[in-house]
Amino acid sequence: MAVVRLYGMALSRKLFLGCTTIGLGVPLLTLGGGLLWTVRTFGGDAQRLEEERAAARREGVPLTGEDLRSKVPVPDAENAAIPIREIKKLWPESKRRQEEHLLDAGRKATATETQRTEARKILVRLAPVLALAYEAANRPACDFEYDFNLGVKLQFPELADMRALARLLCTEAELADSPEKAFAAIQATARLGKHAGAAPTLICGLVNVAIGTMAHRQFVLNLARFGGPAIPYARATLDSWGESFPLSHYLGGESVFYHVSAQQFIDGKLTMKDLTDSYSTEEESGRQSKGSDLPPVIGPMVMGAWATRGIMYWRGAYKVLRENEANPSRAHAEFVAYSQKWEESWKSLRKPQNILLSILSPVYTQAGDKLYLQPATEQRLRETTLALLEAGGKDVPLPPDPYAPNNAPLKLRREGKGFT
Repeated sequence: MAVVRLYGMALSRKLFLGCTTIGLGVPLLTLGGGLLWTVRTFGGDAQRLEEERAAARREGVPLTGEDLRSKVPVPDAENAAIPIREIKKLWPESKRRQEEHLLDAGRKATATETQRTEARKILVRLAPVLALAYEAANRPACDFEYDFNLGVKLQFPELADMRALARLLCTEAELADSPEKAFAAIQATARLGKHAGAAPTLICGLVNVAIGTMAHRQFVLNLARFGGPAIPYARATLDSWGESFPLSHYLGGESVFYHVSAQQFIDGKLTMKDLTDSYSTEEESGRQSKGSDLPPVIGPMVMGAWATRGIMYWRGAYKVLRENEANPSRAHAEFVAYSQKWEESWKSLRKPQNILLSILSPVYTQAGDKLYLQPATEQRLRETTLALLEAGGKDVPLPPDPYAPNNAPLKLRREGKGFT
């Protein structure tokens, strides 16, 4: 009996030890396996970070804010940024928001005479603002001296002001009593758009396109309103949009944002939550978390790998863009194809710590569509419209439509004495 009891106790002790071992071993094995997977997946890339940085510097790929700064500062007398910032004092945001609504209403084709009268009153009151807007538009350069080393914390408040100025100028063009005044306002609008795109980042490029489109629409509307007498002024306006910045210009800021943000992750100064907070309200951003949201042992390694892969992506992207810079259409197509290959390679590693790596490339290519195709199409529409008017409505050669496959030309539809 005693032997049976001792055997039972020994068996119980073995079962206890076995269960304990299993209970502790499974989590430890899981943890160890996860750690091993992380090291094997990210360790090699993380170790190559400095090597990739050195290669990027040799190839002229921007990694820090200093890489984007002009070697020759823009003189104050030539810098459109100075009058644009002066405008903010004369036309503060609270007042601007109220008056923009009235200006937009007065500019519409369906506006009543009362709405147009109200818009004219605002234009008279804002004469000092308009004077500064023309001054800014006529200056040859624009540099707000943005600090790109701030990463996702960098703000671009002037972009909203510039869009408001574009609407103000378009209202002046719409309500002008002569083609000379109307097209002078359109010229200033288009040049302001060019200034908005001077800072090398996608958001600035997209505002450039948006303002350029405002000017383009007003160009067409004023041609329809004034007809033949407007042709000389319209012809003199064509160059106001200027040459489009190459994609490599806008992607320079994105490359720096990517590298700076990755380094901030590595240093524990930025978290995934911070990226969301950076686009939230001021009140919400005050509740930002601090430090890394990845385990301290593997977090820097994961982010180091993320930084390395990002630099590898940008090195290849810059090579593609520079090889095709003389042909913007080809540069855009090659960049999209290159980015899609990277997107495919990231799919197997689409984990939370890698999520930006897998979603940013499509964003870049979609923005590239807008930055290249829309301005190119609008330019061809303006030139073709003028050519048709100068030819007295007779047929003229129609250029290719950048949006159409196989270089199909723009389409012309006759409408009585006019055309679309």
